[in-house]
Amino acid sequence: MHLALYGNVKIQRGHCPDCDCTALVVGGCFACCDRLVADVPLKAKRMSEPEQRRKRPSLTERKSIVESQGNACLYCDRGFGSHVMRKGRLVRLRLVWDHVLPFAYSADNKPANFVAACHVCNGWKSDLVFQTLSEARVFLQARWAADLDRASKH
Repeated sequence: MHLALYGNVKIQRGHCPDCDCTALVVGGCFACCDRLVADVPLKAKRMSEPEQRRKRPSLTERKSIVESQGNACLYCDRGFGSHVMRKGRLVRLRLVWDHVLPFAYSADNKPANFVAACHVCNGWKSDLVFQTLSEARVFLQARWAADLDRASKH
């Protein structure tokens, strides 16, 4: 089971054992025979290339996103410009523009695919694909906890 990426569109797809074919998943069922699908896609697979290039949201969109997030990283909720200890050094958290569904897979530059993230969370998230924003937050908050735990042991 995987997310098939057609340009900027993502569709769940997998192998149907009843029909012995690869089929799209629509409404939780294989489109070929309406068999229920229990699997969750674990990866994304590029099926066709989009025409867009990587870009940032417009200035108006950037201001709106940052304001709606309270000038903090959507993933870890730390304020942009705040300082954290990383690898024994005091680091200032910088704002970066993250594609929720990674650009490497979707090439989706629509405003709804952007969030303001700190550079640390953006680096850890990289091109990982999450089913929900909550999954991404849990993953990144666990990384922060592990990083802080590792730093306290040194």
